[in-house]
Amino acid sequence: MREEYAFDSPSLPCNTFPFLGRIGEILETNKVNNFEPLSASERIKVRGCMWVLMAQLYGQMATIDLTNEWYNLHGADVTE
Repeated sequence: MREEYAFDSPSLPCNTFPFLGRIGEILETNKVNNFEPLSASERIKVRGCMWVLMAQLYGQMATIDLTNEWYNLHGADVTE
């Protein structure tokens, strides 16, 4: 099974590296360094990988508010 379909697995994968690697592979294959120029089908693959990464970081049923996340990160001490 490709990483982009792992979100549909009965259990959450615990290894982050395959999903980061797959996103890099998709970008390299399409010769781009960001998501904007990707076709709709390639974006879906990236989104599948991103879902797993976000679920690993925040929990599978999290609702992520990027505005709140920015404020939390902006005030965080990242030198720890």
